[in-house]
Amino acid sequence: MEEIVARLQDDSIEEGAQVQLIVALKDLVAPDNGLLRENQNAMAEHPSVLLVLTTALRRQSQNYAAKLHASCTLAQIAWNNKSTSEKIAGAPGLLEGMAHVLHLDGGAAQAQVYTVQEQCAIAMGNSAANSRKASETFASDRAILQGFSFLLEKKEERDGLQQGLQRVQETTLLAVKNIAATSQAAAHQIARHGSVLESIRSISMQRSGQIQSMAIGAINSVSRSRPACALLVDMGIVDDVLLPCLFDQVHDGAGGRAHDLRILTVTSALANTLANTNTLVNTNSLANTQAGGGYQWTMQAWLSKAQGKAAVANLVECLCLSLGDSRWEQVSFSPPSVITPLYNILLTCPSLACPILAECYIVKHLCLSLDLLMAQLPSDTRVLESLGMCVRMLNFLATHLGEGCMRVMRVQGVISQVQGIRFELIARASSLSLLEEETDVWRLDGLVAELEDLAVLLTLAPLALCMGTHKRIGENSSLYQLDRDVLSLIGRSAFLCD
Repeated sequence: MEEIVARLQDDSIEEGAQVQLIVALKDLVAPDNGLLRENQNAMAEHPSVLLVLTTALRRQSQNYAAKLHASCTLAQIAWNNKSTSEKIAGAPGLLEGMAHVLHLDGGAAQAQVYTVQEQCAIAMGNSAANSRKASETFASDRAILQGFSFLLEKKEERDGLQQGLQRVQETTLLAVKNIAATSQAAAHQIARHGSVLESIRSISMQRSGQIQSMAIGAINSVSRSRPACALLVDMGIVDDVLLPCLFDQVHDGAGGRAHDLRILTVTSALANTLANTNTLVNTNSLANTQAGGGYQWTMQAWLSKAQGKAAVANLVECLCLSLGDSRWEQVSFSPPSVITPLYNILLTCPSLACPILAECYIVKHLCLSLDLLMAQLPSDTRVLESLGMCVRMLNFLATHLGEGCMRVMRVQGVISQVQGIRFELIARASSLSLLEEETDVWRLDGLVAELEDLAVLLTLAPLALCMGTHKRIGENSSLYQLDRDVLSLIGRSAFLCD
């Protein structure tokens, strides 16, 4: 590697030799390389590797092959590696080089340029998927956001180039989605940059198929930011994109996994917007009247329909897939990306959502989520917030569904689980204080209190039975007026006996 880098730093190097040397670097981080992780870390930490890749991107030349392989190398260095992703986002001059690539106009060589831009977007998407810090770095760079807008707004009339542009736009949408999904602050920055959101809105309304689904996925990621949701409403994305798309999907008679994915994504974005926008949460409804007719949409009405119930069930399935690192139609989910809309659905319409979620064995999936999230602490604000959402969902379910649901929780071992989490959070309070400062929603002390409330709630029935049958405390208990068989049933229910 040292020899390759030294030769690439020679300003007199020929273009063909430059391409060959960058390809050699790329091969070191190929997915099938047995030393992938070691090579990723070594290249990101090397004082000159990112510099020579940056130089290839920034150079004012038509050596698009060098730019292509430099972008591919960056994408592979960032793949599934938080440390290298953050080094890429913080490398001096690299964001400027990426922005330069996003704005390229290749003229007769436009097909090559589209390939370069596609790989550059993949590099940013890979970095953002791994790191909140990288996401916020990209989202705060105005030239990068302008580059996204430039590509998403672009039209291509030349024969043979439309498909290349569509691939670029799809990877750009994926990059925006990953940036917004990893950080609420980054999602808000994207929403504030009106041209990015407007171009996504335009694609959602004017295009169809895969690219429309990806645009809606980007909107869904942005909707997880509370301040961004108000901008989604103000820009008409709820009325002009999400609701019409939902109705079109329901009424077109189509089926299949891709169709179900579209509906659950729109449902998620609407649930996030409802919960995060005070005016909508207070009324719990969305209404819009169009020329020639009108429609009204409410969360209650949607969950009363078979399609709405199926969308919630599919979200629970996505949570299950995320826990096993599996995919739905080649789309991967992180637990926070699914927990957030499930929580918001429950928050906006608990009476209907609780029974639907219970039928989907949500308690089991929430327990597994708690274990996974605790294993990831301390990492970032999303983990702490997702922990809080899981605990509050269990509290909601226990309160609204009563003893039957609480018995399921006892069987799942929720009492010991939440007590263990509570004690661990208290013990690790100092190391988690930085996360606490990054969110005004989930305070650490509040989460600890909710864990205690849930543990107390789940122990009320067995505690009451113990007190009622105690020789001194329960001396005048009505339990003694029951016959042996009824008392036996109560005892079996309280202490989980079959």
